[in-house]
Amino acid sequence: MARRRHDPLQPVVEAVGTCGPGVAWWTYGLSLLLLVAYPLLGFRIYRGRRGRGDAVGAAVWYAVSCVLGKFAQVLGQLRYQLGRIRGRPTTLIEYKGAGQK
Repeated sequence: MARRRHDPLQPVVEAVGTCGPGVAWWTYGLSLLLLVAYPLLGFRIYRGRRGRGDAVGAAVWYAVSCVLGKFAQVLGQLRYQLGRIRGRPTTLIEYKGAGQK
């Protein structure tokens, strides 16, 4: 019986496979990179805010909201591109004050 080599990423691959449709196989593992990239981005933002003197709690919430905001940004970009492909122009939303015309 052949001995299997231990893969240190095996638990991560299994977790991704059981949490959803198993995106890792059809993205050639790039989705696993995102599993590392987003927490790393959050940590870098947290460390930057702590370096500026923010409290721990404030730095954590700021980092979490910045990372979650990335998903909304991608959604907006996708909506824009789909509208452009379909030939539907996007409208600019302008927020004007009460005294402006």
